[in-house]
Amino acid sequence: MKLYGLSKKERLSGGGDFEGLFKEGKVCGNKHLVIRYRTNQLSFSRLGIAISKKKVKAASRRNYLKRLVRESFRLNKHQLPKGLDIVVTIKKIDGITLNEIQTSLINLLSNLC
Repeated sequence: MKLYGLSKKERLSGGGDFEGLFKEGKVCGNKHLVIRYRTNQLSFSRLGIAISKKKVKAASRRNYLKRLVRESFRLNKHQLPKGLDIVVTIKKIDGITLNEIQTSLINLLSNLC
């Protein structure tokens, strides 16, 4: 896999992956993000993003936030632990930047509560 790419294999897709993480995954959070994670049997980590319509009404804003999370994961995946399934939820919506998401994601995943 490319160092700075994000292939389809590195994304969680389908309800089963998300459902398993929400039932069995461990939870960690800070003021910007909440992550749920569990180990997988792969040599790489996979990312899923959950932003509810209830929290962010406009689809364009939800998609923008998802792009920020994907980009921060893509740029920093070489620093993050391998072999995890991760679902990211954003707590603080207003005014969040790519830099804040990157910092929060790295801190949460390097410490893993």
